[in-house]
Amino acid sequence: MSIDSVETFLAVLQRTQVLTPEEAQDVARELGPHFTDPHDLARYLVELEWLTSYQVRLLFSNRWDELTIGPYLVLDRLGEGGVSEVFKAWDTINGRIVALKVLYQHLTNHPAAVRQLQCELQAVTRLSHPNIIRTFDANQVGPMSYFAMEFVEGLDLDRYVRRCGPLPVQEACEYVRQVAQGLQHAHQLGLVHRDIKPANLFLAIPGGWDGESLSVGRTAGTVVKILDWGLARVRSDADPSLRLPQL
Repeated sequence: MSIDSVETFLAVLQRTQVLTPEEAQDVARELGPHFTDPHDLARYLVELEWLTSYQVRLLFSNRWDELTIGPYLVLDRLGEGGVSEVFKAWDTINGRIVALKVLYQHLTNHPAAVRQLQCELQAVTRLSHPNIIRTFDANQVGPMSYFAMEFVEGLDLDRYVRRCGPLPVQEACEYVRQVAQGLQHAHQLGLVHRDIKPANLFLAIPGGWDGESLSVGRTAGTVVKILDWGLARVRSDADPSLRLPQL
């Protein structure tokens, strides 16, 4: 449905469930009559924080079907990797913000690879440590596989170093200590990460990061979170309850 009027925009809002039925009705009743341009109404809803700029772009690009993935409402796009992209999303069941990793479309043609990754994530969801990003959910909707993870404010160590330069020794040692603690927890459960690198170490910075003021030495209280367990393997001598199903 192409959005060429306020009326079609309101119809799309109701159809996509980006807003609750009550919110959509309020917009149609209270705001709709005051706008003649759907783009102006959309910008106003962004100002009210009822919609995000990313959601508006998808709505006007006729890609509104990408705004819901299972029980998750997509709010923004956070980044991408070699096999997936990550979104900020709202968990409509548990009422929380999550980071939603979605495999690229071309991987859906490889069922064995998708299933293997899901099996590995079944093991990862059993990890519980402050230095490991928690995985809440791993599922598949039609051909689309996704993983819902803990959402934290900050940036990965690779981007941090590229932006700020080499770390002071004390700061680097503190990050190494935290990563070692997280890996020790995983190893005690028989899990090997196999892809530790700066891009997979996320710095959860107290108060978040505004994209401008960050500098080396100003990250007191930062917690390092180990990301991306997609290549993880369970050791053969691990607890049998953690072993992966045979494909």
